[in-house]
Amino acid sequence: MDLAQKERQIRDVARSTLNSLSYNSKERIVMYVLASYTSVDADRWGHMGGGGWGMGWMWLWGTLMMLALVAIIVGVIWLVLRHRSDTSGARPTRARDILDERYARGELTTEEYRERLEHIR
Repeated sequence: MDLAQKERQIRDVARSTLNSLSYNSKERIVMYVLASYTSVDADRWGHMGGGGWGMGWMWLWGTLMMLALVAIIVGVIWLVLRHRSDTSGARPTRARDILDERYARGELTTEEYRERLEHIR
């Protein structure tokens, strides 16, 4: 069945149905027929997946958007965990480094060094 026959068939069905229905039902049928007719018309021009590029690229963009969303979520989780570990683990290490430097320069005695080291732990 070619496109012209499809269009004729749709028009014939619409006319016969509209003659036997009430006003509200006629509105619904007209909307349905118009929607069907425009989709047939769109296929004729190769739009919306009718042999053109319209639907062919949707899988690519959908996949790229999903990957971008996953990357953003993973990135946020990574930053939160990194920030969390920096704040909890960095201070005693930094304090220990400063204490070691002061002890090495001779600013602290062995007793002061051990006492302050106990406070850091």
